[in-house]
Amino acid sequence: MPRLLRVCLCFILLAGLFSCDKRMPTQPQLGGGALRFSEEILPLENEDYIYRQSVEAGLELEEGLLFSWKVETLSGETPSGWFANPDGWLWFRAAEGDSNLPLSQPGAHRTLWTSRSKLDFDFYSLEGKLRDLIVKVELRVKKADGTTSDYQCGFKSERLLSSRLETDFIEGSVTGAGLEFRLSEIVQNIYVEGLYASHFMYRLNILNHRLEVISEGEWHSSLELRDPRVVKLGLNTEPALSPNAMGQYTQFESFVVSRQGLEEANPKSIYFRVRDGFQPQALIYGQTLVALGQNHYSIDNTLHKPEFYNLIPQNGNRFNRLLWENETGWEAIHSPDLKLHLQWGFSGQFGGTFPGGELDVTNNPFDHELNLCVDANTGTSYYSQVDYFYLRFNGAPFPTQPHFVNPIQVTHAGKTWLRVKNLDHNAQSHIFSGLSPGDYQFEVCVVDAQGTVSEAATTTISLKPKVPFANRSGILIVDDSRGDLSLSPEEYVNNFYNTVIPTQWGAVQRYEIDPYGASRNISSVLLQQFKAVVWHSDNSMYAPNLYYSMDALEIYLDMEGALLISSTYKLASYLQTICDYYPSYAASRFGLDGSQDFGVLPTTKHYFIRSEAPQNQGNMNLMIDNAFNSSVRLRQGLCGISWFNHKSSWPYYHRFGCKPVDHPIYPPSQEEYDLYSNKYVGYQHERIFVFGVPLSYLEPDDVAPAVTIILNRLLEPATTSWRKK
Repeated sequence: MPRLLRVCLCFILLAGLFSCDKRMPTQPQLGGGALRFSEEILPLENEDYIYRQSVEAGLELEEGLLFSWKVETLSGETPSGWFANPDGWLWFRAAEGDSNLPLSQPGAHRTLWTSRSKLDFDFYSLEGKLRDLIVKVELRVKKADGTTSDYQCGFKSERLLSSRLETDFIEGSVTGAGLEFRLSEIVQNIYVEGLYASHFMYRLNILNHRLEVISEGEWHSSLELRDPRVVKLGLNTEPALSPNAMGQYTQFESFVVSRQGLEEANPKSIYFRVRDGFQPQALIYGQTLVALGQNHYSIDNTLHKPEFYNLIPQNGNRFNRLLWENETGWEAIHSPDLKLHLQWGFSGQFGGTFPGGELDVTNNPFDHELNLCVDANTGTSYYSQVDYFYLRFNGAPFPTQPHFVNPIQVTHAGKTWLRVKNLDHNAQSHIFSGLSPGDYQFEVCVVDAQGTVSEAATTTISLKPKVPFANRSGILIVDDSRGDLSLSPEEYVNNFYNTVIPTQWGAVQRYEIDPYGASRNISSVLLQQFKAVVWHSDNSMYAPNLYYSMDALEIYLDMEGALLISSTYKLASYLQTICDYYPSYAASRFGLDGSQDFGVLPTTKHYFIRSEAPQNQGNMNLMIDNAFNSSVRLRQGLCGISWFNHKSSWPYYHRFGCKPVDHPIYPPSQEEYDLYSNKYVGYQHERIFVFGVPLSYLEPDDVAPAVTIILNRLLEPATTSWRKK
């Protein structure tokens, strides 16, 4: 059976009657009369059918009255079988008229007045489509005293078209006094050419606690709006949203009107309680506070979503990077080509949904857009919209930008701001260029549809001047060794590095990595103040946090910095990562081409006893008898270190000093001795020296002169070929 026929058989008779003046919360009142409409489908053979439209005077008008009817059709023609005068009023047979004369013929047999209070009009489909139908009805009623009243209404149908009302809240929600209602038409299963919305009618009603209408609003047309499908209401709109009295609700009600004048029979509605006191919260998104320049960039394009790197277009293999957070805000190293990306918004703008469908406000600009307003005090949504942003930069109104729409300066809280209308993403971000070194303050307020202004969100951005190598001083010790009595006793390790690092280049300072906090992402602004950085991660239970500071170290090395690394066999996992994901970085900074260049001494083989420098200058012996690690004392050797295969390009290195095969305690086999004796535990590549053995396990008296030799080579080399800046 054809699909349309099956549908039609389910709806042979549509019994709903729709009145123009029925005063219920879901019915409109247009004009001053009473008209009721109904419709039914009568199936024919194949997929065709008869669409019957019926119009009827209200019950209160039926007795002892005369009616004159006028119908307007989609085609502009009088329905088949009916006749009308030049003004469109239908002819009816007079009570005493000659039944043999057709109504198309003038004469006393026809009249414009009838006692018929209900009319039926049949329209035949063609190949399942309707070519014509009634779109509007006018009724003139004559009373017994001869006076007349006129009524008119578009034909009301639920089979031809309907509408959808969408909001950001559900029925009964508590909301603020600034809301958005999104309207759209639904074309039903009877096909009529061009049956789309012309506009929507809407109004506000007041309901009591039993959801009964106690006050009806006036109907408004959405043609008066900028977007006829979006109704935005607030405290100062017409109609206006006002806070509800105790026990009352506001109801928004709407219906669609087609381009032909047809009207939706059953309006859509939603009720809610409007409350005052809500306030939006302005945000400056730290997740997109990024910059890109000669002295601030990222080489890592794997940690973030692709759109993160599109905030500022990449420059070669360099990508934009987050600024580093400091005690007062954010910081980066300035350069003349620096570009700075700012993005602002409001709490509730971004988020997602939990598995149960509940909204999850994350305030992460890379999440789905919710575009809700979350109250600054309670953290709950009040379903408003943000209309404007107030912006200031560096103590003055934000500079006007071409992508802002109709920006104007306004005064708020004793300051002058640039007001930007929140129309799209162009109103929510900007890329600065040409900034000078210095501190910049950015402030933003948001204004919601209620007209309520938020408190200002403020951040400070410090663009620090580049520190030339000649102006730097001292050595920075980066403590990346987690305290452990057996593996890395904190007091001993701290004293050890404070003792063995020379002060001939200036004061030695210490920076402690918090493996769970922001401090593991060390700032290049800090690094550039020092001649060299000594990074130690001597606890063999944990990998070094070098990966999280890869950008900072790359920027520092690119600005003539020097780096000495002390670590364990865990260093190999970091080296493996950079070889796999950043091969050019691994090759240029570490001189490594892949995992074939390094390996690990297993934690079961305690064979390492010393590092051996060329010409015995800088040899370092393992601290055994006084070792804080019991395994070193008992097995007379160290395990769990990283080793390297020798490369001819190394200007300086330390060999793997292995136990002899005749060692009385845990000796290696001859094969193992031959293997490890040909490995290296430390090497220099340009301005980096890498130790795969933790220096704090070695004799302090040996380490101090060896570190001085290494730093001398890194900071005062015989050749300055790599010093290009």
